[in-house]
Amino acid sequence: MTDLLALQADFQAYLLGHPNRMASRVRSTAKADATVLLAVYGDAYVARLVEALGTDYPVLQALLGEARFADLIRAYVRAHPSTHPSIRWAGRHLPDFLGAAPPW
Repeated sequence: MTDLLALQADFQAYLLGHPNRMASRVRSTAKADATVLLAVYGDAYVARLVEALGTDYPVLQALLGEARFADLIRAYVRAHPSTHPSIRWAGRHLPDFLGAAPPW
């Protein structure tokens, strides 16, 4: 595996909550350590999923309101981390999640 592919695989594993080596690959700075820097990317990843799924499920977002919809998607992403590199499939389990996961 090339260095770039290995880095990408570690980063994906980090985002999905799998064992990874990302913290050892990121240099801490005077302003923030590696854990904080990685958390910024993790938070941005989830924020992008909230935005994308809001586009896919606009009625649900309107019904719940933006804040509650964001809470829903964060819970959904924790329960169903992406297994596909395309965002197209990110919401495929959302209807089942809504029916099975309290309080949704």
